[in-house]
Order: sequence, then structure tokens, then C-alpha cells
Amino acid sequence: MPVIALDADGVLLDYHTAYQLAWEQSFGQLPELRDPMAYWPMDRWDVRRLEGDELDKFRACFDEGYWASIPAIPGAVNACRDLCDAGYELVCVSALESHFQQARLKNLRACGFPIERVIATPGKTAIGVSPKAAALQ
Repeated sequence: MPVIALDADGVLLDYHTAYQLAWEQSFGQLPELRDPMAYWPMDRWDVRRLEGDELDKFRACFDEGYWASIPAIPGAVNACRDLCDAGYELVCVSALESHFQQARLKNLRACGFPIERVIATPGKTAIGVSPKAAALQ
């Protein structure tokens, strides 16, 4: 069976909305939309750059519960089901810490994605090399 590798954040899962909700959890304020076309969530939402204790507080929200509860992008589940019906096996390759790999799989399964395997990759590698390249090979 041919395999298709898919990214999660921004492809299958709505990372932007999850980021907005994490901000609200951290600071008690749901940020307003600044730029709906922005790639990075901190540019999409009207939020300030964080440092020190505030950054640590915000990062603490990105726990197992966070990675297990990101909503699906509209239409993504049906598109994945169509690919499976066409004879493809789907695998998620995602740049996140390896100890969140099972949370990501739980999240995908809870959303209804027909994906049975997640491969976690480092978030950063050498300049010009995708952290997902080794997993894809």
C-alpha cells in the first residue's frame, strides 16, 4: 500500500486556534485576529512578544493535554478518508517533542483521522535541512 506522509499543524490540525486558546489560558484574554493570512500564530493574533517568566508561563500550556486537543481543520478528516478509500496509508510526520507523539496520535484519532502512526521529529536541524527529511526518507 502506498504511503502518504502528512504534517499536522496547519495541514490537518488548526494550530492557530489552539495557540489562541493557549494564550487565553495563560493570560486570561482571548487575543483578537490581527492578520488572517499570517503563517505564524504570533503574527496572526494580536499578541505581544514574550520573554522570561511570561514566556515560561505560556510554554507551560503546551503540555500533553494541549497536544491531544487541537481541533481539525475543516475538511481535513474527509480528505484523509478519501485518500484511505483510494488505497493510501496515511502517516503523520510532525515536528514536536517525542514525548508528545502519543498525545498527537490521540488527538488525530479523536478528530476522526484514519491515521495510525505519528512520527515526531526535532523542531530544528542544520540550516537548510527540514527536520522531517530523515523521517520522510
